Amino acid sequence: MEINNALGRLLICSANTNDVFMLRGLLLGSGYNVQACSSFEKLMLQMQKEAPHVLLFDDTISRENVKEICALRTKDSKLACLQLIGIVPFMNLEYECCLYKCGADSVVYKPMNGEQILNRVGAAFERSIFLEDREMSGEKTFELGKQLGDDKAVEAERKSFEELLFTLTSAFHGREISSAGHPERVAENARKLGKRIGLSEAEQLLLYKGGLLHDIGMVKVPRAILYKNGALDNSEYEIVKNHPVWGEELCRPLRSLRDVLPLVRHHHERMNGSGYPDGLKGEEISILVRIMAICEVYDALISDRPHRPGFNREDAVSSLLMQAKNDLLDKELVEAFIQMLDEIE
Repeated sequence: MEINNALGRLLICSANTNDVFMLRGLLLGSGYNVQACSSFEKLMLQMQKEAPHVLLFDDTISRENVKEICALRTKDSKLACLQLIGIVPFMNLEYECCLYKCGADSVVYKPMNGEQILNRVGAAFERSIFLEDREMSGEKTFELGKQLGDDKAVEAERKSFEELLFTLTSAFHGREISSAGHPERVAENARKLGKRIGLSEAEQLLLYKGGLLHDIGMVKVPRAILYKNGALDNSEYEIVKNHPVWGEELCRPLRSLRDVLPLVRHHHERMNGSGYPDGLKGEEISILVRIMAICEVYDALISDRPHRPGFNREDAVSSLLMQAKNDLLDKELVEAFIQMLDEIE
């Protein structure tokens, strides 16, 4: 997807004149249409005049102001595609987590790095443009469905799904996520396990799509956390635990993904209720989500991580069995998954 940056409206809100001067020079030089303001009041007036694609802000805007702006995205159609990027002092994880909870879409760190800023802004701008296109194509798809029948409308939405995958993959590339192959392996194992236990082709397709997208919310997790060479502390883990919710929010705009959303949101729920983000328990967790959880856990175990090498197959299977015994994973599905692995091997 090639994007003409000259059409991109970017608004900076900061009372720090040095930061504004640096950011304006960097972003104007990259072809963005850049405006700046120094207070929340001026920001609101500017957004009423012309809605930006991306808002880049620092603590000139209070946390309550951030919530207010995020609320406007659901009330004002002109701001529905606005992407918010906060400027965060380096390693201030408490403030960063707070911004995400307020509704910010991404952050950049201070002292600021030009390459990082351009990566974040570029990904945010692509997301904003995609949402604008989706709003327009959604109306066209509805009209197409009335004129040509449901099959044609479904095909149009499938193309929108492919575009969504491209956009989110682009966002991953901008963040330099290194978990290569993890979504594809989870998707394929989930589909195979669904087929093994007799699920329909439609359910197998949901498992495959869910596997591809289950971790897409990780694009919002700071790289310092993703690549930390050691155990996460409590504040870092709380940030990571937001990724299923962020993933659901990223996928929600597309109607063709409606049935995939539970897989994205709930793949870290556990049978005894100890999972997140909603603490679902037992039968509250659908069979599709239970399958996804097993496949995700297994692939995470066998994959290398910054703080540990991947498990061998025998140790990973032992861990699955222990988690099933402790009522974290579905016992019967774990047994079916292990039998499937044995047959594949």
